[in-house]
Amino acid sequence: MQRRFRAYWPDEDEWHWLELDDQGYAARHVVLRCGEPIVAARLDEMIALRDRAGLLGVQLYEAVYGVPAEGLVEVPAGAILVEADEFDHVFRKAINHRKFAPTTTGPFPDGSLVQGTFGSNPWPSGVTGTYVDIWHNRVHGFVDAMWFFQNQVSWPEPGIEAQFRVVGIRPHTLQLRLEPSSTRHTGSSWPQRFDWPQREFRR
Repeated sequence: MQRRFRAYWPDEDEWHWLELDDQGYAARHVVLRCGEPIVAARLDEMIALRDRAGLLGVQLYEAVYGVPAEGLVEVPAGAILVEADEFDHVFRKAINHRKFAPTTTGPFPDGSLVQGTFGSNPWPSGVTGTYVDIWHNRVHGFVDAMWFFQNQVSWPEPGIEAQFRVVGIRPHTLQLRLEPSSTRHTGSSWPQRFDWPQREFRR
C-alpha cells in the first residue's frame, strides 16, 4: 500500500513530498526549496533510463529532475499525510517546472559545448529541425528549426561538422537540445545567410 506525506526540513527551508511504495522506497519525490521545485523524480523512470543507458541515463535524469531519496525512507515525526489527488497535483506542477528550468549539473549543463555532425532527417529542409550526431557519446542532438529562422541562417547539409551549445536536455529520449555556437565553421561554407520566407517556414 502506497503512503504519501509531506514533511518540512527547516534548516534548508525545504518541503519534501514523498510517495512510498510497498517496500518503503520513494516511488515519487518532490522537494520544494523556498517554494521552488528542485526535485521532481520518479523511481521507475530513473530505473528505466539506467537500464537503457547505464550511468549516463541516470546522470541526465537527475540533471533535469533532481536526485530522489535513496534507500528505505522512514516517515519522520511530524509528517503530514496527503491524499493521492493532492500529491498528483503537486507532482505535476513540479515536473512541468523542472522540464523548463535551467540545467546546471550533470555531464551536459546548459551552455556547455559539444562537437557534432549534422545528420539526415525524415522531413524536408526547414521543417521541425535537424538531428545532430554527437561525437563519442551515447546521446544525440537536435537543433530546432526556429533557430535557423530567427537567425536567418541556411539549412545545413548532412555531414557538416560544427560546435554546438547545449540549451536543454530531454532525458527520456537521451536527446540534447542544441544551438550552433558560432557563425562560421572551419572547412565548411556553412552557415550562409538565408532569408527564410515566413510562408515556407513550418515547425
